[in-house]
Amino acid sequence: MWGHPNPGTQESSSTMRNVAVVGTGLIGTSAALALTGRGITVYLSDADPDAARTAASLGAGTTEEPPGPVDLAIVAVPPALVGKVLADCQRRELARCYTDVASVKAGPRAEIAALGCDTVHYIGGHPMAGREQSGPLAARADLFEGRPWVLTPTHDTGTETLNAVLELVALCGAMPVVMDAAAHDRAVALVSHTPQLLSSLVAARLEHADDTAVRLAGQGVRDVTRIAASDPRMWLDILSANAGMVADILEELATDLGTTVAALRALETGDEAGRRAGTADIEAVMRRGNHGQARIPGKHGAPPTRYETVVVAIGDQPGELGRLFREAARAGVNIEDVAIDHSAGQRVGLVQLQVEPDAARRLESALSERGWDVRD
Repeated sequence: MWGHPNPGTQESSSTMRNVAVVGTGLIGTSAALALTGRGITVYLSDADPDAARTAASLGAGTTEEPPGPVDLAIVAVPPALVGKVLADCQRRELARCYTDVASVKAGPRAEIAALGCDTVHYIGGHPMAGREQSGPLAARADLFEGRPWVLTPTHDTGTETLNAVLELVALCGAMPVVMDAAAHDRAVALVSHTPQLLSSLVAARLEHADDTAVRLAGQGVRDVTRIAASDPRMWLDILSANAGMVADILEELATDLGTTVAALRALETGDEAGRRAGTADIEAVMRRGNHGQARIPGKHGAPPTRYETVVVAIGDQPGELGRLFREAARAGVNIEDVAIDHSAGQRVGLVQLQVEPDAARRLESALSERGWDVRD
């Protein structure tokens, strides 16, 4: 089930009036900021009072106690704590309906059942959004805009609860996706948890690498290692809750790695038959990668689109990137995506502008005429 949000920044005609956010890390505070921006009263709490006060100082809500049950409580704590915190919130009658935002669903659901929580007024949730930074200071009101927000209802889930959480998703500008909890955990193991570990493993190779080698790093290694900057403590909580699923995928990867290592060794030998077999294996795994990458959704969840890349050299001065974007707008070209490759030791970068194929030559001509250094 996919929804199509109509996000906005002004007070809405929402039927939701007030929300409690329990846990003011990146996700909880970002949700709170999105909701306060839509005119919802948000009550903040956290096991660390300083975190709650920090979130409040950012405009995410108030640390005061709500005067009575709120419309919805968002449990924004690590997966291992969801059941315990939900049970406590329900015991205190904090809200009429409850959800969580943990990145693993099956384990918390089992604990919630074991604790005897009210499952009619609770639905599991997981917004598929995040950043390398953690904590309330990293929060953004627009973090969820256009992103999938998985919901994992059961046969117990009440209509009122489902409607309340669908409204939450809409207010945050996200797209609801209904999944089974176990299917969700398998999916995030593949598209989120395993990539995080692989990024960390590649980045770990750089820890003791020669400084000269590290200085050669370009955009490729930056892309692969970007999420390796994530908080290890946060990820340990996540991976511990989905360890089996992630281990299964890593075992499959280990098989592929073994085949690839053997193929590369074969390329070193003087045996022509072995070299041909090695070449075929390397080509096969790279083509499989081509096919897998092509399945990743494009902008706004649409089917992948092929774009042309226009490369422009710019100086590292304030306003240069904005000036480049304005020139593209003057040429009537929409920039679909952008990446910047910084030259080591120089105050210059190569901006890679992704545009529709029929607009690429027009943009190149317009930028060249206006004095920009357009590269082949």
